[in-house]
Amino acid sequence: MTILNASVAADEIILTMDTLVSNRDEENLEPAYFTQKFEYLPFADSIVCGTGNLDILRKVFDLTKNLLVREVDTLAEMVRDYAKKEFAHMLDETKYGTSTIYIFGFDEQKRTRAYAIRSTDGYNLQYIAGYDKPSMILKPDITGSYKSRQIEALNQEGFKSFIDIAKINKEYDDSLMDSDTQKVGVGGELVAIVLSANYNQAIVSKLYTFEDYEEQYQFALNKIHSAILE
Repeated sequence: MTILNASVAADEIILTMDTLVSNRDEENLEPAYFTQKFEYLPFADSIVCGTGNLDILRKVFDLTKNLLVREVDTLAEMVRDYAKKEFAHMLDETKYGTSTIYIFGFDEQKRTRAYAIRSTDGYNLQYIAGYDKPSMILKPDITGSYKSRQIEALNQEGFKSFIDIAKINKEYDDSLMDSDTQKVGVGGELVAIVLSANYNQAIVSKLYTFEDYEEQYQFALNKIHSAILE
């Protein structure tokens, strides 16, 4: 479904994601539309996002807008409880694929926390990064020389690091055959959201437009026109 690259430091969270949503049939992976793939929840000092099955993530997004929470730990626990109940029948990877829900935010002491809730782990809650465990989260996993280049890109300063990593993500993804289930479809624009413990605001920015944006847009638009005319 997407690329998801994030930095979780002691007092700051940076999340970057592309905007392309693709449709897959038995053989092909095709551009469908562009969208924002994360939800910022100011009342909970948190961001919710994910990879995998878009229907699952949409249901989670809808849920999080209707919860009484004010910090990330309680939010993560409530999303876990919901996912375990709501998606228990969707653990068959051959039918539904795999999905991971990510939750980034601040606890009541304004300390960073990041969690993952994975279908492959029965939607259990895992603490993956935070003020006491600073980390980079890079998804999807890539291999070979692409991985080496990705590690080198981490040495770049600021947003340039995220842009370079995203370009490598896309180059790797484009090298895969459409029939390869590891291919997720990367494109559109790279969007970043930054949360800082020192400021009561979230900053959302477009960092980069992928080179085939126009090609993907026109392909998706033509598909929509064709469907209307049928």
